[in-house]
Amino acid sequence: MHFLNLLAKTALVLLTMATAIYATAVPSPISDKTIIISHRSIASKRSFADTKAALDATLPNLNTTFRDLLNANDPAGALAALKDLPALNSFMPPRDFGQLITIYGINGKHALQYEIGNPYTASKFARHNLGAALYAPIRVALIEDSHGVVRFVFDKPTSTFGQFGDPRIDAVAVALDNELTQLFLFAGGWPSSWPLPPLP
Repeated sequence: MHFLNLLAKTALVLLTMATAIYATAVPSPISDKTIIISHRSIASKRSFADTKAALDATLPNLNTTFRDLLNANDPAGALAALKDLPALNSFMPPRDFGQLITIYGINGKHALQYEIGNPYTASKFARHNLGAALYAPIRVALIEDSHGVVRFVFDKPTSTFGQFGDPRIDAVAVALDNELTQLFLFAGGWPSSWPLPPLP
């Protein structure tokens, strides 16, 4: 009996050691990183409907010809198509959060979520760090707040992409910050340098 107890204890010690060695050799599949995000809000001088109309009239739907060319194994043709795109494009119809919350009996609220960007610009981020895929295109909300002020709100690309610590990415993000800001100033009825030419 004493021998069996000793054997069991020895096996337990060996199992504990093996588990510890494995835990040390194999890193956790989960890793966390805290980043600082700069949030920009641009008030509109116009009503919600007029601001939306100005944005929609200015912002074209994304021309996806480049995807067809990529699928046809024509990267040169795709690059040419990408370079022909406007500086900013709408990637999909806006999602209506004002309508969504009517399921709770909340009516008369205005909130639209847009995805805005340029896949050629996105490629300039991704070529240096594929993690940039998380942030392109840019998610933008057009809302009417509790005080009746219509606003564009978004996280500045210089902060989201800035986490990668790559000056090549930072340079593109600075230009994208400006493109978004000028577009929303224009749609909001403020002086603006929009339209801007696409990035070279």
